[in-house]
Amino acid sequence: MSSKNTAPSAPVEAVVVRALVRAAVRAFAELNAIRARDGVPYMHDGWKSDVDEAYFSSVVDGLDEAVKSATGRSAHCHPELYT
Repeated sequence: MSSKNTAPSAPVEAVVVRALVRAAVRAFAELNAIRARDGVPYMHDGWKSDVDEAYFSSVVDGLDEAVKSATGRSAHCHPELYT
């Protein structure tokens, strides 16, 4: 009976981490633009969402902190936006 190593190899992990960072940076850019423009997203009928602005801002800031933790750089103008 052979045992298989189920842990991903280092190159695969690096590719996955980079893809997740790229997605997080792009999401941050979009959410931050919404925050700067309107404070909160709009609903499908054109009215502002009833999500609390402080909560929405904390979600955007949390995404930035996650990117900083993973890369050492803020999501704002992160190099992954331009690759």
